[in-house]
Amino acid sequence: EIVTNGTFHREALSVFTIVVIAVDSGLVPGPLTGTATVQIFLDDVNDYPPVFNASLYNSSTVEHALMGTPVLFVYATDRDPTRPNNVIRYTLADNMDNLFAINPVSGEVYVNDTIDWTDGPVIEITVIATDLGTPPMSDTCTVFVMVTNVNYYAPVYEVLTLSILENQPAGTEVGCVLAMDADNPGNNSEVYYSLLHDPTGWAFMMNASGCVIANMTFDREGIPQYNVTVLAADYGSPP
Repeated sequence: EIVTNGTFHREALSVFTIVVIAVDSGLVPGPLTGTATVQIFLDDVNDYPPVFNASLYNSSTVEHALMGTPVLFVYATDRDPTRPNNVIRYTLADNMDNLFAINPVSGEVYVNDTIDWTDGPVIEITVIATDLGTPPMSDTCTVFVMVTNVNYYAPVYEVLTLSILENQPAGTEVGCVLAMDADNPGNNSEVYYSLLHDPTGWAFMMNASGCVIANMTFDREGIPQYNVTVLAADYGSPP
């Protein structure tokens, strides 16, 4: 019977070769011996967990990205030398509304549902790497995904008709137009205004807040109405 005389670690040495000698008890002509070479193979046990190459990952995606759009790859390794102890599968631990999914073999995180900037603007998800050993061992990492706000909507005017009393002095505020932008808060929804066309070329001016200022005194009996063209644009890219 061969018994162990210490603790073995397969990752350090996986095969032992020993020589066993058998000696009989004969007296004439003396004891006789025989030898045998024995190879002992160490079976691998699942003693190492997977380890991510980073504990924290950062990436980004645009809102309303198509389903299946890649976000990033995560990667883990396992020091166990043999299958299935070193075979790794990836899962998501917390995944808000299933916005993301992960390829269990490659570790690719991708868009799985419609993502809006209001879901973030930074979404945190946890990825688990688990080996297929018995019992399985695992590691986790954190992924921060920044959601980029996209300029989807153009400003839409809500106020377009203004009036002023005749005989008011130059510099009188005629009124302010108003346009609304349905994009999420930020540059994409912030609106500025400019005067594109004044039929007189000089009767009106406009500030960036959308207020029209008279540059002259008006006489209703002369001209009762002026049609001017104003532009409302947001600060998005492109506007």
